[in-house]
Amino acid sequence: MITTSDQRTLHAYSNPRNCHSISVPLAVQSTYLRSYASKIGYIFVLPRVEWCMEGVYLELFRLATDPNVYQIAMLSFHMMPYPDALLSLLTQCSDVTYHFVLENQVVPSNQLLHHMNQMRQPLYNNLSPMAQ
Repeated sequence: MITTSDQRTLHAYSNPRNCHSISVPLAVQSTYLRSYASKIGYIFVLPRVEWCMEGVYLELFRLATDPNVYQIAMLSFHMMPYPDALLSLLTQCSDVTYHFVLENQVVPSNQLLHHMNQMRQPLYNNLSPMAQ
């Protein structure tokens, strides 16, 4: 049975990897995610940290497949797996809502692949011909 407190619990996910050549220290990520959870009225759960090598998302998949996890927050959508085959696995194995705090986006898992493809589009694709 899902309780209201389960649904209002925000599980954080962090990693020390570079996101577009920017490395945000884990303590800063945790502080920012805690502040975000407080701001939206959620209970903050300390982050699971991905310590392994590049391209490994074991902790993220553990969170996404945990039957007691309904909300996952991370600093940016750039922390998500790439290529799309890994993203597809996340959408198939869970009914989780993802919070991408820097982008101010909240995305249910069934819309994750579509949303990620939109977010990856270069900004200039959305500009009018006059602005290019």
